[in-house]
Parts: sequence; C-alpha cells; structure tokens
Amino acid sequence: MKLKSWLILFAATAFCGALLAQDYEGPTVLSRSGGGLRPYGERVGEDPKFRIYAGAEAIYDYGFLPVSTNSSGGLAQVGGQFGYQGNLGVYGTKRWRRTSLGLDYTGDYRGYTKNTYYNGSDNFLGLDFGDQLDRATLLSGSVTAGTANNSFGLANNLIGVPLGNVLPTNDIFDGQTYFINGGMGISRQINSRFGVEMRADGFVVERHSTALVSVRGYSPKISLSYRLNRRQTAGVIYNFVHYDYLRAFGEADVHTTMGFWSYEINRLWRFEAQGGTFVAATAATQTVAADPVVQALLGVSTITEAFSRVVALPSGQVRLSGKTKNSTFGISVYRGVGAGAGVTLTASETTGQLDYNYILSRSLSFGVQVLYTSATSLSATADRYSTDGGSVQFQYRPGAGSLVYTLRGQYRYTNTNAFYTLSRSAYQIGIGAGWDFRDIPFLH
Repeated sequence: MKLKSWLILFAATAFCGALLAQDYEGPTVLSRSGGGLRPYGERVGEDPKFRIYAGAEAIYDYGFLPVSTNSSGGLAQVGGQFGYQGNLGVYGTKRWRRTSLGLDYTGDYRGYTKNTYYNGSDNFLGLDFGDQLDRATLLSGSVTAGTANNSFGLANNLIGVPLGNVLPTNDIFDGQTYFINGGMGISRQINSRFGVEMRADGFVVERHSTALVSVRGYSPKISLSYRLNRRQTAGVIYNFVHYDYLRAFGEADVHTTMGFWSYEINRLWRFEAQGGTFVAATAATQTVAADPVVQALLGVSTITEAFSRVVALPSGQVRLSGKTKNSTFGISVYRGVGAGAGVTLTASETTGQLDYNYILSRSLSFGVQVLYTSATSLSATADRYSTDGGSVQFQYRPGAGSLVYTLRGQYRYTNTNAFYTLSRSAYQIGIGAGWDFRDIPFLH
C-alpha cells in the first residue's frame, strides 16, 4: 500500500534528521513531547541510553471484535482463544549538548492455535527530536506511526498522546489499521518572559475494512506564552484542523482557541490546564427515511442526502505529570474535538488517561494504565461510542543479567448508543519471558 511506503519514508527521514543534529541544551518552555504522558524512550529508573528487548509469551484472548457479521446478520462473536506472541523493541533517549532524541519502537506477531484467520502483527514507532538552534530558538519534531489489527496492540503505546490527536485510540472494532501522525515546530523565546511557537502536523489513519471510515488531514497551530515567574507560564493557543474522510463524502474544519496555564511544581512535577472553545463545521452525507411519496414512486425506504452542520462546544485539558527516583506518573483529562472512531465522522470526545510505573525492588517492577474515551458524533444523528479499560504488567528480573519474566493483563469494555446497540467486554492475558539487552555499544 502507498501509505506503508510513505510511513517508512517519513519515519526514516525524521530519524536521520534527529541523528544529524548536534549539541542539546534543553527545550524552551513551549516545547512539548509527542509522547504525551510518558515521553518517547523514557523508562523509570533507567539511564538515557538505547536498549533492545525481545520476548515471547503465551496468551489467552477473549472478546476479539472483528468487522464481520454472522449468518443471522449480527456482529460476529469470537470466544476465548489460546495463542502465542513474539515481541521485539528498541527504546531509549539520547542527549547531546544541543540535541535530544527519544525513540520507542515495538513490534509483535500474534498467532492463535485455532482461529488462525485472526493472526496478525502490530507495530508502533514513536520518535521525538529537538535541536537548540541558538539560546532562544528550538526546532522540534515528532512522529507517531504504526500498524495494528487488534485494539490491544495500541493501548499501551498511544496512551497520553497530545491534544488534537487523531490516532485510533478509541476504535470500536479490531481490524487492520495503518496510521501516521507527524510534524515539526519552531519556538522562539522573544525575551525572558515572552515566547511564541508555530507547528504544523499531518496525519493519516487508514482502516483496511471498507465498512470503516478512514481519515487524513493537517493541523497548523500557533501559541503565545508569557512567563509569569520562574515556575508559572500562561498564554493562548489557536489550532486549526482539517479532516478529509475517505471512502465517504465528508470533511470538517475545526477551529480551536484556548488559554493555558502551566505550573512547574518542582524539577520533577508539572501541572498544565487549558480551556476554551472549538467550532466544527462538518459537511457530509447521511441516510434518512424517504418521504412516503418517494417510497411509493421509487420503491425505496431510505435515501442519502447531503448536510452541513456548525457546532460550537467547550474544549479543555488538564494534565499532571511527574517522576521520582523509582516511579513515573501521569494523568490527563481531555474534552474537545476528535476525528471519530472509524464508524462516525467528526466527534465531540471526552478522554481520561492514567499511566503509572513503579519499581518495587531491584528485581520487581509494575505498570498500570487506565483509559476512558467517549465520542459523540457531531452529525445530526449524535451517535455515541465509548470504550474504557486498562492494563497492568509485572516484570521480574531474577539477577543482574538480561532475562526478564513478564505477566500482564488487559481489559476493554465497549458500548454504543447508535442505530445499533453494542455492549462487549474483551480481555487478554499474557505470561512469558524476554531479554532486555542493556549494554550494546553501537546504541550508546
């Protein structure tokens, strides 16, 4: 597919550009990581170096929700499935005097002992880079890209992605999906208090099933900030987003204006709040009941008609993130506009996210992630889709070597209130072992 080629080219270009930059002194006040609650490459209790890991698991998967129907016309239901999963990844951060690089790549292949039709692979790439051009100017960029055929393949990686995200974190169905979201920005500190940042992003989410909606678009943004004191900064943000919906007539233009306030509690903890409004203008088609006269003349019960709608609603986000010697913590609540969940166009979204990792001892660590999303269509039908769930993972390292044992569980509950109703639970359990290679010279 063309998207796959562009995805690989875009990610490789950004990666090479980051490696060619030199000497990093740290980002300006407006710079934000593309990794959201946990910047790409960071791991609690680890030095900023690159690591490689590989592993294998035995898994039990229940509640897989494919984009298909059964013989009676209802949504297909897949019972519990035993299987296996192989994992491979590279992660880490690197800082030079004026340059920084953060990388997260994870790839897996999942197979089932009976329903081999649902075998598949998930791949995720997250990349942050920055180059301090001079004492007052920072050039930064980020890439988030990947493929997935199971929503559980996205949950651990996409939690906490930034405001304006269009990535498939709230998809209802388990189907093959390709996505990429990347952009670059430049921020300038005009004087000791006043700063400005300009950034532009482009994105594509392509869902393989023709029954689901794909989307592409772009999003320029500008923000102005004023440093109130050493720890507090306030300002305003204007963000424009254009959505083009593929395989269906539909597009939307969204204008978001918000004020923001950030407070650096100390060197390790940061609080941010944003608030304002968004105005979304959507043009698309919808299926409606035909007039009785039309039904009698043409013998059809429904017709397709074009519509346009302009909606203004409040938008905001609150984030708290921090870390200690043994833990990292992030929590975020977002209310605003989104690209939809593959079954609807532009939507009003509410998202709550939590990410917590803690090292219990030199041998044992665990992580917890919780995610809630709710999307209400901004078309005339106002369909509503919600997904909530979470994951927990334990890691045990028996000695100073690279061997690591893992135990994890993930849960998801999906509910819809649309022209059809759906309430479905799904979970996945995995147990296995891996090797975390920490001392590889060419990655340091």
